[in-house]
Amino acid sequence: MRRVLIGLVLVLAALPARAQMQQQIDWCSGKNNASPDLRINGCTAVIQSGGSSFNLPAIFTNRGNAYHAKGQNDQAIQDYSQAISLNANFAPAYMARSISYDDKEQFNLAVQDDNQVIRINPNDASGWNYRCWDLAVVGQLQQALTDCNQSLTLRPGDGDTFDSRGLVFLKLKQLDAAIADYNAALNKKPNLASSLYGRGVAKLMKNDQAGANADIAAAKRLQPGITDDFKKYGVQVP
Repeated sequence: MRRVLIGLVLVLAALPARAQMQQQIDWCSGKNNASPDLRINGCTAVIQSGGSSFNLPAIFTNRGNAYHAKGQNDQAIQDYSQAISLNANFAPAYMARSISYDDKEQFNLAVQDDNQVIRINPNDASGWNYRCWDLAVVGQLQQALTDCNQSLTLRPGDGDTFDSRGLVFLKLKQLDAAIADYNAALNKKPNLASSLYGRGVAKLMKNDQAGANADIAAAKRLQPGITDDFKKYGVQVP
């Protein structure tokens, strides 16, 4: 359902600073599969250097991503908020903070950040998909459907958006439409646990017990806690 955070490329202007801190910069950028702790250390060193040539919103966002990877969402949110305080139009920080709010089940706060992503980049399909999913979770289903449709207009055939719209249709009890979207998502991503589980629930609601059992079992193998996750989204197995 939700997105995976990746490191950002840092924008640097001064060659002397680059030469002196290349290792920390590389760690902060997540190069060479740097661990979350190395990324945090690298970003912290860059921040503490006080160099004016560094793209500080990106650095704080990178460090937030590393904290998020460690499951430390409160620290991550602090860094994303610092990035936003430095640049109120830095969309990656809003996008990443939205994900951390989701992890904390603060879905309405996530929607507020999704709004900012769309404001800044209205032609980026990801923002519309993010808000579609969050609105579906909080129960604003018609607006969620509009957002998913906009996402698919901008990026036709996107598997993640089909997965999000599948949740919308599932909660609207439009079961055939939900199954169709989950099928489309699984055509793109065959091991997408959320689509397998959602399709299983839709099949169960259509009294397809065998199909439902197969999909739900496959989803649980991929993501053992998925039943609890869907309960948070307002979906329970009948």
